Amino acid sequence: KMLTLADLCIRTFFIHPYFSTKGGTAAIIALPTELLDKIFSALVKLRAISDNHIKLWRTSDCRAFDFTKCVRIEDSAIKLITQQHPFILSLRLAGTSISSSSITTISQNCKNIEYLDITGLTIRYGDFKQLVKSPSLRHLIMRECTGLSVKEFNKCMCMPNLQTFHVSMGPPTCLDDSTISALTNMGSNLTDLVLSVIMKSPAVIQKFFEKAPKLITLRLEQKGTDCWILQILSQTLPTLESLTLVNLLGGPEEATGRIINSFKALNKLGLCGGATVPFITDWIRDTSSPFPPLRHLSLESSKDIHDECFEMLAHKFTPQLVDLNLAGVWKVNNSLKTVAQYTPSLTHLDMSFSKHFSDESLINIAKVSPNLQNLGVYFCKHLTEQSIESVAEYCPNLITLNINSGPKLTDSVFSKIGSNL
Repeated sequence: KMLTLADLCIRTFFIHPYFSTKGGTAAIIALPTELLDKIFSALVKLRAISDNHIKLWRTSDCRAFDFTKCVRIEDSAIKLITQQHPFILSLRLAGTSISSSSITTISQNCKNIEYLDITGLTIRYGDFKQLVKSPSLRHLIMRECTGLSVKEFNKCMCMPNLQTFHVSMGPPTCLDDSTISALTNMGSNLTDLVLSVIMKSPAVIQKFFEKAPKLITLRLEQKGTDCWILQILSQTLPTLESLTLVNLLGGPEEATGRIINSFKALNKLGLCGGATVPFITDWIRDTSSPFPPLRHLSLESSKDIHDECFEMLAHKFTPQLVDLNLAGVWKVNNSLKTVAQYTPSLTHLDMSFSKHFSDESLINIAKVSPNLQNLGVYFCKHLTEQSIESVAEYCPNLITLNINSGPKLTDSVFSKIGSNL
């Protein structure tokens, strides 16, 4: 049931060694272009596409290629595709094994490219220098990239048209305040920024955000910064719609949670790996400003949060909340009854690694969450078949269930889970 007949045929035949032979090549070339498009799209979906397939790829017009995690793609394939399709607008190469030279190839052959994902690649300075000159580039994703020093990276921060920029450098490189300074001159058009950086200078940070007034989505990742960053953001970017802070809370100013309420348009909030009881308490006890209209909330890995604290927070939830991530929040269990009362529209719930999450709590949530689509209970060892059967009974729209290392399920339970799973 998990493979369509077409996928099965492709898996069986089109990745067979026969199609690398002269006869196999002739057989593929004889196929209509429309059929080839469908075949290669399925091969990409299966992460089974290789250089041999790309050499035979004929298509009337393709402006977007997604080769994420296609490890059999090599530099020669990238060169061929960019030569045959110079008007590519979007190219996703995260998790591939291509070399840095392909970055220059893309820059030279695809002058109109707007979206590029090179996550996980090793990049040389010369190739990156060519990339940032791409006149149409608007969205650049480069997470966990290696090969560049901080100095080399900063020299290339000259992309004033960039709207989306997701960046973190793999070890041993750690971006710092000097990178923030380099970014200052290209922040005017940024709307979506993900940045992993060691921030120490409030003055440098404030200057950057003052020059990035269009930002509506922001994710900051690092270790060891006090809550002064929240104060700066509330002053410079009060119209943020999505804010995620990873390992950014704590220190002597941790009881400054009320600043969250100053973001009037905030609908997505992530306080991952550092939300403390004093912070949450200060946030929910603030009566001077209304609670933001959150639709997505993540307290992932905030290990200090316990039932009493979370129940107070749950009373602030609005019916609009659809996504709740409590993965790694070990001490929360009984307070989830309150969550069930205030979040009838919940579609996503992640309780993975919750040491105390019980059958009773999951059953209570399932009974009032008919719209639940995604449930994560990875490593929730106190759950049994009873609660999963309740999910199957009360949540007919369930699409994803992550239950690895949780309760052991029998065939009878799986037979009750919705057909959409």
